[in-house]
Amino acid sequence: MAVGKHQQLVQRLAALTASGSLEWRPTSDQSVVLVAFSKYSVLLRQSNSRELPDTYDYHLRIVNGSGDVIEEISDTDLAATMGGHEAYKVMHELFEQARRKALGSDAALDSIIRDLDEIIPF
Repeated sequence: MAVGKHQQLVQRLAALTASGSLEWRPTSDQSVVLVAFSKYSVLLRQSNSRELPDTYDYHLRIVNGSGDVIEEISDTDLAATMGGHEAYKVMHELFEQARRKALGSDAALDSIIRDLDEIIPF
C-alpha cells in the first residue's frame, strides 16, 4: 500500500485546489467532481457515512483513460498516517473547494453581486 504517496497526493491536490490552479469539473453525479490530467483523472466523491450519522465519507479515485479505477483513497485510509480528524478535514475541505470550482460558485456569486449593485432602489 502506498500510504505515503496517498497522503502526498491528497495534500498536493488540496494545495493546488486552494490556489485555484486545478480545473475541477462537475459530473452527472452531484456528489462527484473530477479533475483530468494528461494520462489519468481524479474523481472525488462525498457519501453519507455508514458509521456516523450526519457526516460524510470522502473517496478519491484515480482512473485511467479507459475509465478503470486503478487506485482508491478514502479519508479513513489516510487516518492512520494523518490522524482521523486531520484526514477528514483535508478531504472535506478539498471536496468543498473542488465542488465550488466545478460548479462555478464564485462566478455565480460575483455575477449576482454585480446584478444587485445595478439595481436602482425606488
